[in-house]
Amino acid sequence: MNGSQEQLAAYREAVVKNPASAAVHYELGNALLSAGKSQEAAASFESAVALQPGHADAQYWLAYAYSLLGRLDDAR
Repeated sequence: MNGSQEQLAAYREAVVKNPASAAVHYELGNALLSAGKSQEAAASFESAVALQPGHADAQYWLAYAYSLLGRLDDAR
């Protein structure tokens, strides 16, 4: 397993252990985005924003992930 796969596995495990943590969902989203998994990243950022609506970084990266997916109306 390479470093990014190990990182993704660690964040996924952290989400299982801490499903109510916006920070953990946010970090998983960043790792997924770095791995080119925009759809999964958007879902993680959505979770982070749902758990902590004022999480500005999660909102920003969610909009960015949406733009990569061609969901420009959602990105606004």
